[in-house]
Amino acid sequence: MREAKRVASNPLLKMKILALDVATHLGFCYYDTHTGFMETGEMDFTRFRGSKRKKADHPGKSLELFQTWIQDVIFLYGEIDRIGYERPGHLKGVNTREALLGFRGILYAEASKAGIPIYTIPPNSLKKWATGNGAANKKRMIQAAEQGNSFKIYSDNVADAVCLARWTAEQK
Repeated sequence: MREAKRVASNPLLKMKILALDVATHLGFCYYDTHTGFMETGEMDFTRFRGSKRKKADHPGKSLELFQTWIQDVIFLYGEIDRIGYERPGHLKGVNTREALLGFRGILYAEASKAGIPIYTIPPNSLKKWATGNGAANKKRMIQAAEQGNSFKIYSDNVADAVCLARWTAEQK
């Protein structure tokens, strides 16, 4: 699912940012700071299709899906000046840890190939930057992401990506 919007632009900043809340249910935000164009969405990289009772796809399937997607996104948006990446905090479970570390490796490799710098921040630091509280809940992050926008955000993954895009734009 993708949504395109126009938000307040900053004519002094001319940056195209891709911000990713990386997980098997990924939130993303492409933000052109010069024009104010913002496109957001979510992607599902779970390796289970249909019922979870059925045999799962190959363990590398979610990584394959993510790699294809990130290559397509980098190609689609063209010149991306920065990638904002929310570094995973405490990882629960072996499967989650393996998937997120795999996604990170693919992201770093694809960004390196394209010559795009990556700006990272831990989740609690992003929450503190966006809301003033490092332990902010999902509802508060959605409210922070909606500030200054003329649109509603319905997903905490997208909210994190929008806040991350704004944070990335401020980094030197």
